[in-house]
Amino acid sequence: MNGNRPYIMPSACAHFMFGMSNRSKGDLVMGRFRLSLHCLALCVIASCLMGGMQSKDRKNQQWLYDTLLETRNKHSVPAMGVAFITVDDLDAYATCGVRRADVPDHGVQLNDRWHLGSCTKSMTGTLAARLVDRGVLSWDVTLADVYGDEAVHPDFRPVTLKQLIGHRSGLPRDVNDWPQQKSWRELPRVRDRLARREVAKKPAFPVGSYEYSNLGYVVAGSIMEQATGKSWEELMRLHVFGPLKMRTAGFGAPVADVVRPPRAIYGHVYGAEGAQPIGFDNPPSIGPAGTVHASMEDWGRYVQQHLKGAAGKTRYLDKAQFDVLHAPLPGSGDSYAMGWGAGVVDGKSVLLTHNGSNGCWYSHVNANIDEGYAVLVTTNVPVPQGQPAAVELINRVIAEKDRWLPAKKPKKDAKK
Repeated sequence: MNGNRPYIMPSACAHFMFGMSNRSKGDLVMGRFRLSLHCLALCVIASCLMGGMQSKDRKNQQWLYDTLLETRNKHSVPAMGVAFITVDDLDAYATCGVRRADVPDHGVQLNDRWHLGSCTKSMTGTLAARLVDRGVLSWDVTLADVYGDEAVHPDFRPVTLKQLIGHRSGLPRDVNDWPQQKSWRELPRVRDRLARREVAKKPAFPVGSYEYSNLGYVVAGSIMEQATGKSWEELMRLHVFGPLKMRTAGFGAPVADVVRPPRAIYGHVYGAEGAQPIGFDNPPSIGPAGTVHASMEDWGRYVQQHLKGAAGKTRYLDKAQFDVLHAPLPGSGDSYAMGWGAGVVDGKSVLLTHNGSNGCWYSHVNANIDEGYAVLVTTNVPVPQGQPAAVELINRVIAEKDRWLPAKKPKKDAKK
């Protein structure tokens, strides 16, 4: 197949990582969607402000925006954002659509914040790597080390921090009673209490096998809180948002007090009348598994560090730690690394990918660490409406990746 064609496998459900098989880098796997999309009674009013681009790139900027707008209109979603980044540049990013479906005369702006859902998970993994790199934690610290043998079910005692972040812990996907406390000061105590309760139980799945677990990330976040005396939110600001200059990054649904005109993008749910704006988010206690929001540019800054890290071109984190973050864990099940789905060819991770949704938004990232580029897409609608649009847009942008990638040098004739 054409080597320029992307490899994408869409997720099956909201904010849960999607599996990938070992395929060649040129393979394309397209999703078939049979969905009845609700038409939005919107004026097609779009806002697209592209920053940090030179005049010589205007043609490609326009192509990116036109493709974004066409995809957004085709799928009738209120708003979408897209970014194409490389190891060396935040090359192109764009937004279009409206902040709220019921306020069609206020378009999204380039620096607006988008809820990233489970694309937060790789950030939590990266935070753990920073703490390991500084000697604060070890990837091999166990639940028994943290909580003591008597407080942990015997089958859980050898479970490591790495297994928690790699979905190999044996913990269930979720709990039925996520704590609802919203006080930031209370969150470390709330997470600690939840973690202690759950690790005292028998594992829901065999330890070492792949089972996607939001709870595992909350337990991992709690371990980091205990090791540092700081909340996961504080640690994210200190070790991820701050160093990477992610000034728009924060936590929860990025809603604003003023609705008309809206000063932030709202997520949406769908009913008989189409898309309805909503400020809902999951409880803050689930933070390490999926509550980060950020602008397209700031999310791109973060993903770019993983491109740089794979290439050994950043001091943000030791390359050995990036190698750990990008390598799938052994065991049965999906090829899942430390917060990333990993596409593996010849034993080497070449593609990092994830999606996320809190039920009102949808985000999706494909990062080709072998070729040094990534495509990021966001929408302010849930999976059934957002995922088909995002997958289509990612495929279209990757098919045109040579617009931004450096020209490949021709191979020398071996006979000469």
